[in-house]
Amino acid sequence: METPGWRAAIDGALHGLGAAAGARLGLLRLEARHALRVAVAAIVALAAALLLLATAWFALIAALVAWAVLAGFEWPWVLLAVSAACIVLGAIAVASARSSVARIRFDASTRAFGLSPLRAGPDLPANPAGGSR
Repeated sequence: METPGWRAAIDGALHGLGAAAGARLGLLRLEARHALRVAVAAIVALAAALLLLATAWFALIAALVAWAVLAGFEWPWVLLAVSAACIVLGAIAVASARSSVARIRFDASTRAFGLSPLRAGPDLPANPAGGSR
């Protein structure tokens, strides 16, 4: 014969485990939403930077080639200077996007699940902010 006290204790324990798991999954869901917003913002910023760089590229090329012809400069040197400037600006845009993505870390969920934030999985880099696979 089963005692009702044991059944209530088991039911209470199972309910408590379910509530704890639900709270942790809720935290994970909140962080996933935040990560999605950050990722979308990074993608939008990168797309805007690429459009601005392309527009600047065409405008600078046209202006500098016209100026070079009128001023007597050789056009290959002007193209080289404009290319170097656009490479620097493109590197700045990529660095900005990478720094945004590096902020997606799920720190609170990692702590709640008792995981080390730098623990690597079988196919993940040891450093979540970068590194090679």
